[in-house]
Amino acid sequence: MPILAEFYKRKLSLFMAWRYLFSRKKRNVINLITRISMGGVAVGTMAMVCVLSIMNGFDSLIRDTFSHFDPELRICAKNHQPFSLDTDIFRQIRKDTAIVCFAEIVEDNALVSYQGSQVPVILRGVDEHFERLVDMKNRMYSGKFQLHHLQFNVAVTGIGIAQTLDLTTDYVNPIRLYVPKRTGKINLARPEAAFKQGTLFVSGIFTVMRPEYDDRLVIVPIEFAREMYGYTASEVTSVELKLSTNQPLASFQKTLQQALGSDFKVLNRMEQQADLYHIILIEKWITFLILALILLIAISNIIGSLSMLLIDKGEDIILLTNLGADGEQVRQIFLYTGWLISVIGAVTGLIIGVGLSLIQQHAGIITMGEGLITESYPVVVKYSDLILVLLTVLTMGFLSAILPVRLLNRKKISQ
Repeated sequence: MPILAEFYKRKLSLFMAWRYLFSRKKRNVINLITRISMGGVAVGTMAMVCVLSIMNGFDSLIRDTFSHFDPELRICAKNHQPFSLDTDIFRQIRKDTAIVCFAEIVEDNALVSYQGSQVPVILRGVDEHFERLVDMKNRMYSGKFQLHHLQFNVAVTGIGIAQTLDLTTDYVNPIRLYVPKRTGKINLARPEAAFKQGTLFVSGIFTVMRPEYDDRLVIVPIEFAREMYGYTASEVTSVELKLSTNQPLASFQKTLQQALGSDFKVLNRMEQQADLYHIILIEKWITFLILALILLIAISNIIGSLSMLLIDKGEDIILLTNLGADGEQVRQIFLYTGWLISVIGAVTGLIIGVGLSLIQQHAGIITMGEGLITESYPVVVKYSDLILVLLTVLTMGFLSAILPVRLLNRKKISQ
């Protein structure tokens, strides 16, 4: 029964490794080095779990923030040019029962001037369905969200623009918008003639706690935007969709993309902010690699601990070989000892890290300060990260245990 014999052989090696790890050594310094090795692995593992959980928290926070303003799906031309909705395919999309909101958007660059101050902005023209797409009433800092006041068109601006221009919603001093004309020649003697001008009062100031919107966006009626940019009544720069709750987003996006063809792009929320999410992902994994390097330094203590243990147990090694143990089994005992150091340290650090992360997630003990998007550091614990951390620590511990065991003096074993 070679398989059964091998099983008991490994079981004996594991038992002796456990005894060597927790029994008193002849030299107290070896006990100290062993505890330091376990503590280093535990602290490194805990740090990786906590930092990755915080990075996940920020990622989730940003996704939630954009989800309040970005649509579930956005249709735009692949060449980023305006397109007409007066086609059969878009008439069919409007009638699709899976779509609960079909909002027309006209968006482009503009310049806002107010009492001698100017700031470049993104001018977004929206239709009457926009309020069903985005809950603007709960995003208002002052004033109220409306695009028409009596017989006048009005605008809603981000709080960053309002602070830069010192805007108010008093309906006394209007803002002036400038956009470049799409047609005609530029008169060098009168360059201002190359711009179309429009005047609006500000009805409200909003904030979504994102500089991409707060510092750049001005929302106006779509009719006003079309007139400014010279678009027809059926032209838009994008279409934003909200689906019914029982409609699978991914499958509908794929079907819609196939129906529209290669001239259009159908983007979900992550794809709409692809650059930002890529940056967050890169930051997360760079942080993980830095922590892994720090952890590698801590795990290298296992090499010193095993080396000292080999010196301390020199007489035991000779005794084991005299009792019939071969060199491979002796090396296996010390290899298991190194693994136990990394496993115990990794599991301890994992438990502490998850515990601290969950406490922060539910209690918010560590705060970020006032005036930020959230009061406390956001934390989200993901099982995939825990598995990755555990595998990383155990792999490093395995490799660090091999080196001193492989260098075990074979002559001493054979004596």
